[in-house]
Amino acid sequence: MSTRIFGLMLVRNDDRFVACALRNMLPLCDEVLVQLHDPQDHTAEEVRRVQQEAHACPIRVEAIAGPEHSHQAIEELAGTDTWIFAVDGDEIYDPAGLRRLREELLSGSYDAYWQLFGHVLHVQDWNPEQQEVDGFPCPPARPMTKLYNFSRLQSWTGCSERLHGGTPVYLDGVDPEQDRYLFYKHGPMQESPFRCLHLVFLKRSSLKLSGRHRPTPTETWQREQLGPWGRLKFRVYQEWRVLRGRSGKDNAYRQGRPEKWDTRPFQLEEARF
Repeated sequence: MSTRIFGLMLVRNDDRFVACALRNMLPLCDEVLVQLHDPQDHTAEEVRRVQQEAHACPIRVEAIAGPEHSHQAIEELAGTDTWIFAVDGDEIYDPAGLRRLREELLSGSYDAYWQLFGHVLHVQDWNPEQQEVDGFPCPPARPMTKLYNFSRLQSWTGCSERLHGGTPVYLDGVDPEQDRYLFYKHGPMQESPFRCLHLVFLKRSSLKLSGRHRPTPTETWQREQLGPWGRLKFRVYQEWRVLRGRSGKDNAYRQGRPEKWDTRPFQLEEARF
């Protein structure tokens, strides 16, 4: 069986950037599944618009009731010759780089690894006129790229969101901490085939939702499972994080000295909504 690269996108209210994020991930993948978690903005329309364009990579779209369902689509792929590429609606990859990475994956260059981490800039400001973004590079900020070699697994079940938590069971000999390839340790960003603009601090939706304090899909799902009193307490907690001046995203992604990256390789000018 030949190697397959399966793309998975979980989105909710992401209409500002989701079309660009989806288009840019296609060069790496054999197939992409977009899962819509009850969007209230124009996310579904943006996804359908890209789906109707002419692309070599087929795009499937489905609605899901909660982020925990997103992992069920890939559980059965554990133990098969499949790479899983998971992308969020605020992650803009370099499509030309992904074409190079696809060739390397299919040639077996990374078969010994179970997870790949790419170069990332966690963007805090975007200047479309100057075609540049400003943000915090990884490292020292935390990486978040999601490319997994499922051939190195026996199973992975119980996730609260695709590829988050749960119970992965590895093949004999796999060390999940050591068997990772970190592109940022093997060359500069300019030469990397796996690099991403993470628009984490920008507004992702035409709705009034900030990027900095926007809850994750898992946090949203947890809130929705609570009763009225629990939802109120959750809201108070979120507001407390705002008043503290640093959110969990700040602690993870606003680290080190800011850098400026050229947006042209990422075709970010097409992301305006």
